[in-house]
Amino acid sequence: MRLFALEKFSGTFETLMTTPVSDAQILAAKFSAALVFYMVMWLPLLACLFIVRHYTSDPTAFDPGVVGTTFLGIFLLGCLFISLGCFASALTRTQMTAAIICLF
Repeated sequence: MRLFALEKFSGTFETLMTTPVSDAQILAAKFSAALVFYMVMWLPLLACLFIVRHYTSDPTAFDPGVVGTTFLGIFLLGCLFISLGCFASALTRTQMTAAIICLF
């Protein structure tokens, strides 16, 4: 995760920290940007679900409750991993070290 590590490495972290916004706003903006990117990656799954729904002969095979809770689980698991990535990226100066810390 290159949320903070790349900025520390390239020297733009000081510029970011001197902007007229709080640290919490910077963290929330980086977290939400990573979360939006994560959720956009899962959008093709919706198309696959509609294709399966269209071609199944049994109309009860597509349960919206199960699909909704599955997407909620994907969202919450993504929040967990993104927050771990933010934490690991804030600890180090290199992206590779942040990725290794995040994975382990």
